[in-house]
Amino acid sequence: MRKTLVFVGVAVIVFAAGCSSIKVKTDYDELASFRDFRSYAWVDNESDSRGHPALDSPLTGHRIQNAVDSELIRRGYRRTDTGSPDFYITYAITSSRRTDITSTGDPYGHRYYTGYRSSRYHGTGVDVQTNHWVESTIVLDVIDAKTYEVVWRGWATADLDANPTPDRVSYYVERAIARILDEFPPED
Repeated sequence: MRKTLVFVGVAVIVFAAGCSSIKVKTDYDELASFRDFRSYAWVDNESDSRGHPALDSPLTGHRIQNAVDSELIRRGYRRTDTGSPDFYITYAITSSRRTDITSTGDPYGHRYYTGYRSSRYHGTGVDVQTNHWVESTIVLDVIDAKTYEVVWRGWATADLDANPTPDRVSYYVERAIARILDEFPPED
């Protein structure tokens, strides 16, 4: 029983490490009034994921829209596909592949003297590690339906595995959207 608990704990830590640090930022028009926003509609999105197959996908787009719809409806907003909404919402997703190369040890080896004018090198002792990942950002824009101006923007950035699974992408999208929309509407 004790070994099972340790294994489950390690699995949870490994699972959460893939996008454990989602960084969220927001910006908004200080003159905009968000009090009258009750209904929304979607407008076309943009994508600049540079062909990453897990992120540049209509499936990821559906995940984002579903997560936004769930969060906004839970917060009391109503989605409308007909009529005049109070605001429009759109998203963009960007990604860039990242690589980090680190080395530790002594590239010149250990030098020791064996006598006058004589020295010897003992191995190089260098350890090189290469890490690959994808830095991904989801951006949500809220557009006032009366002025057609962006009045609020929120974005979340996280590092994902170089080849994230669909489950990892879903997990990232749901967490990122929830964290972004925690800041909407801005407090007056």
